[in-house]
Amino acid sequence: MANGFSLIEMLVATAIFSFMVIIIGGIYAQVLGLQRRAQAAARVQENALFVVETVTREIRVSRITSGDSPDCSATQIDLEHPVEGSVTYRLDSTTGAIERNGRSITSPDVEFTAFVFCVTGSGPDDVQARVTMPMTVQNRAMNPNRQVSISIQTTVVSRDLTIDLTN
Repeated sequence: MANGFSLIEMLVATAIFSFMVIIIGGIYAQVLGLQRRAQAAARVQENALFVVETVTREIRVSRITSGDSPDCSATQIDLEHPVEGSVTYRLDSTTGAIERNGRSITSPDVEFTAFVFCVTGSGPDDVQARVTMPMTVQNRAMNPNRQVSISIQTTVVSRDLTIDLTN
């Protein structure tokens, strides 16, 4: 009896090792893809929440000058801020960026595909204006498998501090 491995034993061991490497490599590639998708989702969510927080903070203390749009057809909103003066928010449909007074406030990594304003009660009566903002945000991914899109909506009531501050 000879010591060592036969050719068949070496081929079987090499085949088993090769299959294990292929399986582990496939799992690693899937985990890496999921991590990239999770990072893209985090960037999309970060940008969406930043825009929501920024716009709602200014609407809350401003007077809405763009008028009512209960049918959600307004693509921009004009505000009269007590400190900043005239402020306009809108979606630039060519770049997918949200603009404040013509300057982008969003990251180039994401694209807003929808951003409208549903405004009610912005007239001269004593009713506080209510603004609902539905929006859809997605990342700019070359690979459609890594595309992440979220839709969110928020409603904010304008307190028009100029009335409160003058009384």
